[in-house]
Amino acid sequence: MKQVMDNFHHQTQQRFHEHEERTIKNREKCKEQCEQDIQKLILKEKIQKELTEKLSALQIDISTHDIPTCVCEKSLADKTEKFCLKCGYGLGGALTSWEIFGYTGIYGWANYAAVLAHEAGVKAGIKVVIDMFSDIPSLSRFTGFDLTKMIDGTNFNVPMEIVKVVKGLSTKLCGSSKINSFCHFPDMNNGKSLLEFANSASNAGIAQASSVQGSKVQFIKTTVADLSYNMIVSGITILVIVLVMVIIYLILRYRRKKKIYINALLFYILNYTILSNTMGLNIKKIYFFRTTNIM
Repeated sequence: MKQVMDNFHHQTQQRFHEHEERTIKNREKCKEQCEQDIQKLILKEKIQKELTEKLSALQIDISTHDIPTCVCEKSLADKTEKFCLKCGYGLGGALTSWEIFGYTGIYGWANYAAVLAHEAGVKAGIKVVIDMFSDIPSLSRFTGFDLTKMIDGTNFNVPMEIVKVVKGLSTKLCGSSKINSFCHFPDMNNGKSLLEFANSASNAGIAQASSVQGSKVQFIKTTVADLSYNMIVSGITILVIVLVMVIIYLILRYRRKKKIYINALLFYILNYTILSNTMGLNIKKIYFFRTTNIM
């Protein structure tokens, strides 16, 4: 019985001792929390009091006319940056229009000039064939016919068409009489003389047409090559100018952004320093206030 009483007494003391330790720990925690809360309240009241005193000292009867106005004059760097941006946009659009309309105009002119060269070659060939009709015996004695209406671009280079023209002239001018040597020309040597004349006339017309057209086509190719080269050189020049403008703009823009960032940082530091000095608060107290609010 005594042993049971001793055990009970020992356990009871142990439990009381543990309870006392827990009570002491909780009391210390509550004390620390209370001290922190009291410090926060004191700091808040001090800040509110000083802000109230500072704000009450400010002049509140300020109208819009009392606010100072500032006319900000742009610096040379700002003007240059804006000019480079506008110039880059303008030259970029001009370069695109120059390339599109320039090449369209060049190749349109080249096609039109090629058509004119072909027409000039045909006219030269027709003229040569008509001039060769003077070689036909005694044809110059007849009048009342126009070879320019008989020889055109469809038949000057076809020998059989030239044969038909000569025979038609013989029928029209001679009729049934054969008093002129021209009237016997279509039948000379069983028609071989007429066929040889037609072949030589058509070959001469084709050669003259090819010569005239070839020279003009060569001139067109040379002109197109020169214009294309000038277009390419001009385009490269404009592109280089645009790139230089863009690079200058980016450099000035970076410097402006950096300057704005530095000014903003200095303004923040200055305001932070002034606020700390006017309120009598050091960095440790403000840091403690912020950390306790977060906790």
